[in-house]
Amino acid sequence: MKKLIGATALAAVTLLALTACAGTTPEPSGTEPAPTEGDVAAAPLDEEAAALLPDGTDSLISVTDPTFAPFQFYDEANEEIIGWTADMITALGQTLGVEIPLEAAAFDTILPGVASGKYDLAASAFTVTEERLENADMVTWGLGGTGVAVPEGNPKDISTDPLSMCGLRISASKGTSQAIEILPAFQQACADAGKPKIEENLFPSGQEALLALSSGRTDGHLNDTISIAYEADINGGFEVAPGDDIDSSPFAFALAKDSPLTPAFEAAMAALIDNGTYDAINEKWAFPATAAITADQISNE
Repeated sequence: MKKLIGATALAAVTLLALTACAGTTPEPSGTEPAPTEGDVAAAPLDEEAAALLPDGTDSLISVTDPTFAPFQFYDEANEEIIGWTADMITALGQTLGVEIPLEAAAFDTILPGVASGKYDLAASAFTVTEERLENADMVTWGLGGTGVAVPEGNPKDISTDPLSMCGLRISASKGTSQAIEILPAFQQACADAGKPKIEENLFPSGQEALLALSSGRTDGHLNDTISIAYEADINGGFEVAPGDDIDSSPFAFALAKDSPLTPAFEAAMAALIDNGTYDAINEKWAFPATAAITADQISNE
């Protein structure tokens, strides 16, 4: 495999650590649901997009945290990563004419791994933030916001209003925007209102956080609304709290800062949107229409 990470990216490792801390590789749990039925036709090679790859590129490595259904999770045999992300990475590889194997890593180790050159593409539902844009290239693929998972019946009467969570046990996954940005903002809202502090609980993965919620060790869990709704529908035991999505924003793939791969991936995403493959993958994994983007929303330059 030809590595394409330059000195600028290597210098970003320390800065990226501000949005991602050390962690361990998640193990397959065996508890995730099977994918939605239906196959997606192979995407055609797009010669114009493929021509944007650096000469000699025939294989790249992508990485994800396979604990966030329906984005990415292990199949029932605990062997293969499946989900929206896996299908989209396959389609991107077909469009560009290269192999892009998908590896597993803990969420908070992924961005440093891309910056250091260990991986070429981070594919784990990263929200686009100003801090991340300073340290990485980001290729938008969809829109989403944060919701709150609560036990069935919502016994604590939690909503997406931060003041409804003051004094309660609220969790998020380490390294996510929910942990880095939203929980601290909610803490400040509670303090400004003279209400008790939120008891923050940070977990290495979404699976562990939802297990804690289902077992009564926490009162609510902040996560992507698409993921919460999917998990609740498949597994039960919790539901989505009422209220508007919190901080609806773009989701993106991340590459090293100023990566020579970025133009090719932007062109490949545009091709998948134009030829209908993007819509087919969204439909397979039951993404709402509000999550879809158009080709002019891909670039973050």
